[in-house]
Amino acid sequence: CDRFLQLYSGSKEESISLDDAAQQLGVERRRVYDIVNILESVEVMSRLGKNQYKWNGFDMLKSALQRLQNEAQGKEKARESRRGETRKEKSLGLLSRRFVQMFFKSESRIVTLDQAGNSLVDNKPTANAKGPPKKNM
Repeated sequence: CDRFLQLYSGSKEESISLDDAAQQLGVERRRVYDIVNILESVEVMSRLGKNQYKWNGFDMLKSALQRLQNEAQGKEKARESRRGETRKEKSLGLLSRRFVQMFFKSESRIVTLDQAGNSLVDNKPTANAKGPPKKNM
């Protein structure tokens, strides 16, 4: 991820090809898609077309996080996907958005891996978790 950010964060290119990025970084294209899905979920990058993305920059991050917070708190309707509610859309990009929103929903601003796993994978709500569960001894 660091190498990807170093390569493209200052980029003035109109379009970033994920195939080219994978080749330049010497990694599988799937790993580049993982990075791009996460960056796209917080609007640092946006999809132009198949295998083509635009670098929006970190300036978009503050407004994207504010939108995610508003959605998590019910102040704003969640954005509809351009691609619809497909299996791909339920993958890393959407999970990334939901993961960030878990911190906004948590009173303690702490989310354990168990809570994240239960909420994201098993779809069990943990919206108002007050912190890590206490162990009984």
